[in-house]
Amino acid sequence: MSALSCRMRSDALRASISPTEQH
Repeated sequence: MSALSCRMRSDALRASISPTEQH
């Protein structure tokens, strides 16, 4: 589940820092 947590966290962080790149 560590991979899932990392992916989820990365996604949230990316969306937070890149809200303009949201599809």
